[in-house]
Amino acid sequence: MKEAKRQAEQDAFDAKFGYSAIDLETLARELHEAGRAAVEQGNTVAAEKFGDPSRKFLEWDELTGPARTGRRIQAAYLLAKFNIRER
Repeated sequence: MKEAKRQAEQDAFDAKFGYSAIDLETLARELHEAGRAAVEQGNTVAAEKFGDPSRKFLEWDELTGPARTGRRIQAAYLLAKFNIRER
């Protein structure tokens, strides 16, 4: 059930922005992973704003639906602006 809901969420997002689920999802996950070092070192906006540099990095599957959607929005923006290819 959880997987079906996530797939429906991805399909709706892809239809809205016109990107394939694989490209968008891959980039969204990589953007999330790119923040791991910053979170672990306490170098984030949240750490600065809330004064708690010891926040735990949440894995992709631990994120809420809205948080994953936020990463997908960032990925869609970058895909629209740049020609991004996987190496």
